[in-house]
Amino acid sequence: SEPESESEAFEPEPESESEPEPGAAEPESSDMEQPSLDALIAARAARAREAEMDAQEAPDGEGPDLLEEGA
Repeated sequence: SEPESESEAFEPEPESESEPEPGAAEPESSDMEQPSLDALIAARAARAREAEMDAQEAPDGEGPDLLEEGA
């Protein structure tokens, strides 16, 4: 019986920007969470960028966004 695995599998990819933290990707099943962590970090970064862009309404939002992600 491993309900934790089911919970992790039930959670969609961290693309759901509705939730602040998609389960925080518990590192219990690192095998499956390894790629998810990268996606999670990327999604979190993108969310932060989007939030900043929304707040500042930056006209060249794509510019700093790409630069930040590249670095």
